[in-house]
Amino acid sequence: MKYQFNKNRFLELCNEKNLNLNNIKKALGMSNPKAIISWREGGDIRSEHLMRICNAYDVSPAEFFFKDGQLLVTTT
Repeated sequence: MKYQFNKNRFLELCNEKNLNLNNIKKALGMSNPKAIISWREGGDIRSEHLMRICNAYDVSPAEFFFKDGQLLVTTT
C-alpha cells in the first residue's frame, strides 16, 4: 500500500466553492496569505491547517489523499 498527498485538492476545493484569498484567510483565522497561496500551488499543508480547512468547508480529510494512486474519497 502506498499513500500520497493530493496536492491538487485544495485548488479544486477553492474552485468548487468559489473561494478567494480573503474568504479563506477569514474562515481559517489566518492573517498571512503566504501559506494559502502555496497550498493553491500544490504546496504541503500542515496537519492543523488541513483540519481547519476540513472543518471550515465541511470536507473529509480523506479527500486530500491517494491510496495506491486512487483517491480515498471521491469528490462529487
